[in-house]
Amino acid sequence: METTDISDLLPLLVNHDHKAFSRLYEDYGRVLFGLLYYIVKDEQEAENLLQDTFVKIWKKICDYDNSKGAFFTWITSIARNTAIDYLRSRKNMQRSKTQTLEDYVPVKGTENPAQDLEIKDMKALVKKLEPKYQEVIELVYFLGYTHQEASERLQIQLGTLKTRSRIAIRELKKMI
Repeated sequence: METTDISDLLPLLVNHDHKAFSRLYEDYGRVLFGLLYYIVKDEQEAENLLQDTFVKIWKKICDYDNSKGAFFTWITSIARNTAIDYLRSRKNMQRSKTQTLEDYVPVKGTENPAQDLEIKDMKALVKKLEPKYQEVIELVYFLGYTHQEASERLQIQLGTLKTRSRIAIRELKKMI
């Protein structure tokens, strides 16, 4: 299914058009679910967080400002922050921050083969990025590091890290 141009949808979304939100869900639900699942590693919670994410998008759509960044970046930030808030509220931050992206790949033979395929697709997309972009996506979006923490971990300037993050998201968006 071809993704709808967000510039066509945005005016409808701002007016809380239900059909436009359905289309938005069709276009972005799968990738947001994949991101949420990578972060929380629980299918049921990822589904709940996906619903929470779309509720937040519904409520905050008027706050979106395309001069501050791409729409895809905005909604993935909402999803990421929703998942991180969930993890922090559950005190799951005890796990080691040294885990790698491979730690987030489900064991073969999980109950939902379609979900396995989505996760493998997401992993495959990230692996197509240059290594310097892969590590930024892994730390910031999958492991929940703040930009500051990630820049310290990678020993690069905060501005450089943010630039790499924007480039990586832009490249992932092109691949979707």
